[in-house]
Amino acid sequence: MSAAWKVGMALLAAMCAVLPAAASGETTVDASKGGVTFRSGDNSLTLGAYAQFRWSLDDREQYDADPETSEGYLREDGAASGFSIPRVRILMGGGMYRPWLRYKIEYELGRTSGGSGSNKIKDAYVEVEKFPMFSVRIGQFKVPFSVQELTSDSKQEFTDRAITNTQFVPGRDLGVMLFGATAKKLLGYSLGVFNGSGEGNSQEDDSHMFVGRIWADPLGEYKPGETAVDGPEKPVVHVGLGFRTGEKMKAGDTFTPEGEEDSVTIFEGPDDQTACNLELVFKSARFFATGEYFRMTEERKNPPPASADRDSDGFHVQGGVLAVPRKLDVAIRYAVVDPDRDADEDRATEARIGATWFFKDHGYKLLADAGQVTYERNNSAVSGDNARLVAQDEYTDRQFRLQLQLSF
Repeated sequence: MSAAWKVGMALLAAMCAVLPAAASGETTVDASKGGVTFRSGDNSLTLGAYAQFRWSLDDREQYDADPETSEGYLREDGAASGFSIPRVRILMGGGMYRPWLRYKIEYELGRTSGGSGSNKIKDAYVEVEKFPMFSVRIGQFKVPFSVQELTSDSKQEFTDRAITNTQFVPGRDLGVMLFGATAKKLLGYSLGVFNGSGEGNSQEDDSHMFVGRIWADPLGEYKPGETAVDGPEKPVVHVGLGFRTGEKMKAGDTFTPEGEEDSVTIFEGPDDQTACNLELVFKSARFFATGEYFRMTEERKNPPPASADRDSDGFHVQGGVLAVPRKLDVAIRYAVVDPDRDADEDRATEARIGATWFFKDHGYKLLADAGQVTYERNNSAVSGDNARLVAQDEYTDRQFRLQLQLSF
């Protein structure tokens, strides 16, 4: 049984005990602010959910997925149409026993397929918020690194995050975090220690991931959420710096010894990974803009003999405007990832345009985006890929995606 599952079950048991725990006091039900909140004294339970339904049209340039014995072998596949449900989430959270003791559970009901993302429990944690500048969170949750990652999937301006996210951002992990903010939330910080193994995965070596983040909102609190559909009357600006070191993100350090078929996990002395980022956000009643720059260094001592460390960097910039107030957002994004600054012709570049029609803010919206990701010939996404029919300097894969989101 995974550590995340144990944490989730413990929190679920505590949650079930919340309402009956109050010996006196009236139980109230409130559905006016999204979700449904049951409250009795210091105990509360808020239930919410959201689902995303998507149609995608993908065209991978010079790509052939057919086996040698099939009719389509050595013929470009062309555009592929497909339907999916990227996310179906149930959210439960609230307080228990004391005003400063809180919890959250987020559970994925949709189909998942392999890797760290296959975990069903997304968030499962408790928080002690007795002292605003020195709060503590323990369990599984998002590592405090990258403002785009820390913005909910339900409040994104495009159907997926930028390509920088996969390369540089840890996502969810198991750990403990100290965090806080000033009274008006103009300045804040986070300090955390995590397994570094990715969501739902137990510790697999003798290393941990150490993460720190500081941020400032000098013109007023920035509440994470892309687009300006819920923008403030007066503009706000967000600036943040993130840093992490230690364990590689999402996976342990492995290699396959010469002459062997199975990979070996390095337990003692795994390679370290260090990364930093700068994040910027501007948001007003009509405009939204954000950008992030990442820099990462990966140690490469395993397997021996050691080789030179690998440096990578990347950035994304994105902006949108409410063409029709409270209804239509039009946006553009550009992103670049250089996975090895010392290598040639290995970059990936993303360019997209998008539009969102809001029926009910982020709770009920229809989002469409179109764009492309271009890989240079030495990028790992295409290098050595026998399914690419023709060797060329770069490959451009194009996508169109249409997504309906419902949440409460």
